[in-house]
Amino acid sequence: MKHIKILIACLCCLLSFAAARAQEPVVSMTDAAGQPEEEVTISVSLEHAAQVSALQMAIPIDEHLSYVEGSAVVNEALVDGHTLSAGMKDGQLQFVLYDIGMHTLKEGQGALFSFKLKLDKQPGVRTLQIANVKAVDAEGVEIEHVTTGTSKVTTLCAQASYESMTIDYGRVPLRSSYTQPLVVTNSGTTDLQITALIFSVNTFKSDVSLPLTVAPGESVNVPIQFTPLKRGKQQAKVRVVSNTTGVRNDITLTADPYAVNELHVGEGLEGESGEEIEVPLRVNNMDALCGFQFEFDLPGEVSYVDGSMKLSDRSQGHQLSTTCTNGHLIALAYSPTNQCFKGEDGVIATFRVKLKGPYGCTLKATKALLTALLDDNATNVTSADYGSYVTIRTPSISLDWGNISMGRIPVTQESKATVSIRNYGNATLHIERIQLRDGSPFIITPNESFDIAPWESKNVTITYSTLTKGDFSDVLQIYSNDPSNRLVERTVSGSRYEPNSVSLQAKPSTATDATLTFGLDNYNEVSGIQFDMQVPQGFVFDPAADLQLLDRFSSFSVNCQELPSGLYRVFVYSLSDEVVSRGVGDVLSIQLHPTSNEAYKQQAALQLTQIKVGGPNMADIENYASSLSALLPEPILIGIEGATIRNIEKPQGIVYSIDGVRVGSLPKDQNSLPRGIYICNGKRILIGRE
Repeated sequence: MKHIKILIACLCCLLSFAAARAQEPVVSMTDAAGQPEEEVTISVSLEHAAQVSALQMAIPIDEHLSYVEGSAVVNEALVDGHTLSAGMKDGQLQFVLYDIGMHTLKEGQGALFSFKLKLDKQPGVRTLQIANVKAVDAEGVEIEHVTTGTSKVTTLCAQASYESMTIDYGRVPLRSSYTQPLVVTNSGTTDLQITALIFSVNTFKSDVSLPLTVAPGESVNVPIQFTPLKRGKQQAKVRVVSNTTGVRNDITLTADPYAVNELHVGEGLEGESGEEIEVPLRVNNMDALCGFQFEFDLPGEVSYVDGSMKLSDRSQGHQLSTTCTNGHLIALAYSPTNQCFKGEDGVIATFRVKLKGPYGCTLKATKALLTALLDDNATNVTSADYGSYVTIRTPSISLDWGNISMGRIPVTQESKATVSIRNYGNATLHIERIQLRDGSPFIITPNESFDIAPWESKNVTITYSTLTKGDFSDVLQIYSNDPSNRLVERTVSGSRYEPNSVSLQAKPSTATDATLTFGLDNYNEVSGIQFDMQVPQGFVFDPAADLQLLDRFSSFSVNCQELPSGLYRVFVYSLSDEVVSRGVGDVLSIQLHPTSNEAYKQQAALQLTQIKVGGPNMADIENYASSLSALLPEPILIGIEGATIRNIEKPQGIVYSIDGVRVGSLPKDQNSLPRGIYICNGKRILIGRE
């Protein structure tokens, strides 16, 4: 140790000096491999050793390796009086190679020194890494760069590892075989040889071919088959015999075999809401059953049909007791003589329920006891019970409309509305009846019950049959088998009126004057008419001469009063209280006379306001326009070459302007007179040009 201390002191002193270096030294180690607990040799080599006089390094040692004390040996052929020191400290194997005389190492073949490591029983590949390497040259100067290498130490052996040390088959029925894999992985470095599988009980076995070779890093699934012979929890062992080391190879096998005795409530149960369906109770059993007790908390969508529980032909003199209170159904079957039900599969009993939609439900026993005699003791052997979903096919009425408004219809027309009833359900919708709550005079078509298939629709027509005027309203009631909407109501309303109308029509004329007719389309009897008339600008009106009653009112009288602002109030009446019966036609002619050449060019219109139509006893008649208007068309031209005269009778004589000024004579000046209205022989004429 004295020499080591001196060397370390020298190395520390030399750190302050710089030195030129030749080629960089390289420290390397050899790989090694061996069997568990063998000793292997690691050789350390140094390239370019001639420039190195002293060497210090450390190697961290894995927990699976141990240094063999005293095994570090220097190669005398490559040293010049050098001493090698080796020992473990803080998990590192430390080496110091030095010479007091500072002689450099020799170049040559082979390792500079070697040492031994002992392997443990665990397979694996461990890496050796050189650390904290220092080297000095003959001048005592530290060599700055020293390259180091690594090596690997391999423990050669197979090792079996298992995905799980327990294989659980779980709860399994008797009378069958079940297989689970035993997953074996070779985590070693050589082939794993599985030569035998030893089972503690003969209900477990494996048909795998042995021996079985597993390469390093590979896995294999070994199938383990279990054939239960009796009910109850069981545990066994399987020992894996192989060339592995240091591993427990006993695998625990567990299982819970049971006898299958199952209750199945129905299968594919379905029906329409309101129908009764039968619910079969099927039992498949390994044990010989001597009785049962079933209890059901029936969902709200079904109700038990009293007295419908029946035993099947599997029974052998068994007694049955059934009660149902507030939807809780209890069924008990037993044999006074301990007879067993026949067979091992099939319906053991049935009962009926009535469906109440609109939705389906699950029907499952809340308590199921299947009784068998085991060792002369009545024992509940139920292994499982299964429910069934009950599909309830339900119609669903849909009215894609709200309250029905028939509008305002004259009594002369039919008042009706057509609506559609749709079935959005999965069962036939039965319309039991359609009626009016208050019994109004409606006609409903069809008026009898009818069916609508799923996703189909049908039209219903509602006709108001009364021809009397006035408002009407009632509530339409539709009764169906839709469990959610047994009754659907909609308001039906409308109104009828008696049609009476007036009209004003301007007729084209070949004369200079404008002629209009006042028409009447009356449902009610008429005893009189009144209106105010606004004569358009550019026209004159003679109340005494320009109003003429037509055929429908020929026996009536007409009176006209002039009002301020150019208004005229016209009365048509009967002095003998006559009436005009229902009909259509013109009743009054109105004549207007133009006062200027441009009267017709101003889009003149006759306006009638404050129109009133009276019935018998001067009662007001409704439903007609209170005002009318009619444009006055230009007179039809009477065609002659050049000028034209708007008279059927072509006048002759002196022609005066509308202001009384003489402007010429006819027919002499016919082609020279400007277009306009003139006076000739006391009559107004219109001269125009085509």
